[in-house]
Amino acid sequence: MQTDDVIDTTLEPRTLPAMQGWRWISGAARLFGKHWSVFLPQSLLFLLLMIVCTFIAPLLVIWPALLAGVSYSVSRAAMGEVPRLVDLFAGFRMRTRPLLMLGMIYLLTVLLINLLLGYVSGVLGVEALMHAFTEAAKAGKTSVDLKMDMSALGYWMGAVVVCGIVLQNLFFFAAPLVMLNGATPGEAIRTGITAFWRNMLPLTVAGMIFFVLLVFASMLLPAMLLLVPVVMLFNYTCYADVFPVAPRSE
Repeated sequence: MQTDDVIDTTLEPRTLPAMQGWRWISGAARLFGKHWSVFLPQSLLFLLLMIVCTFIAPLLVIWPALLAGVSYSVSRAAMGEVPRLVDLFAGFRMRTRPLLMLGMIYLLTVLLINLLLGYVSGVLGVEALMHAFTEAAKAGKTSVDLKMDMSALGYWMGAVVVCGIVLQNLFFFAAPLVMLNGATPGEAIRTGITAFWRNMLPLTVAGMIFFVLLVFASMLLPAMLLLVPVVMLFNYTCYADVFPVAPRSE
């Protein structure tokens, strides 16, 4: 009998070369190009719901279920089926309990990270520093003119980056593993951590490529709208290459 403490060997993640990051992006772009009429509104709806969740923190509990729905929708497209807009909510229908449990873990993690960043900000005096910097800017002066030490702000930004990496490390693969491989939340997180670190190089390459694309897309709104679905589909193309995709069940 399998328990939450035993990782199924079928969930063993592959280790892939650095340039696989580009192939994941190009694969996501091809899937989007083939089904843009579904993935464009689906990604915009997903983005809208995520914005709402950021303002109403308890709603973050549904984030894994929505991401799982995206994975399900993209898996349909990858297998030659026709994705549907309503697939975004498939997680609530097919894997409700484990995805909401994963959502609770995600919510608690986000709250802990926010508390930690708040504490670090207070210790470093970031708020007072930002206030002084704002006042200096209004007076037409710079931090150099006032001989302000901005190192505390740099340390705090470094803490934000580290916390962001930790959050991605824990949850990047978790939702699709629960949805498509039937993993438990604990199993998905543990296995996802292994997969994340084994594939740090291709994920870093993909991140750099997305950064460049974001810079160019920010100059033109239509380009930004096209980039959002590719980013959304990227999670699945990455996951499907790192893990064996189990047959789906309705």
